[in-house]
Amino acid sequence: MLPPGVSASGFALALAAFREAVGGDQVYTSDEDVALYQDAYDVLWGLPGQRHVSAAVAPATVEQVQKVVVAAWLVTQAHAADAALIEKGKAAFACHCAACHGTQVVSGNQHLPGTEALAIKYQGKEPGALEERTDLSPELVKTFVRTGVSVMPFFRKTMVTDAELDAIAAYLSRNYRPVDNAK
Repeated sequence: MLPPGVSASGFALALAAFREAVGGDQVYTSDEDVALYQDAYDVLWGLPGQRHVSAAVAPATVEQVQKVVVAAWLVTQAHAADAALIEKGKAAFACHCAACHGTQVVSGNQHLPGTEALAIKYQGKEPGALEERTDLSPELVKTFVRTGVSVMPFFRKTMVTDAELDAIAAYLSRNYRPVDNAK
């Protein structure tokens, strides 16, 4: 059973993050295992609205607890967008961003200046194409679009609406994997 408001892909991503944090043998998803974590004192037991356990994580150390908490927060923040919003973002990206930041030349243009500039900047450490990146949080995307960066101009709300920007941010952050600076 999926947690309320969480998509199947978002739940799978969370489980993967938890397994990375504590190891696969400490993440429980079978019906038998999660039944052990069901609250026997739930006042809604057997009634509509009863909360159900979707999975359980059993960290063994304080460091694992910290990693689980961070993973849970990042997954909910970075992947809260649903599939429909991501599809809208893909379309908005194609309309507003792909001419500079796409993976294919469009409109007879000979270059993709944003993609090429980022490829030179990162020298293979990160992809030049924004759609292939895993380090773009929704907040970062929104900041760059609204304020500009380097030679990229800023885009006003009359050029890219807030709804379009939310969708673009969801699309570009769909593969977001935060860097673990603790390593």
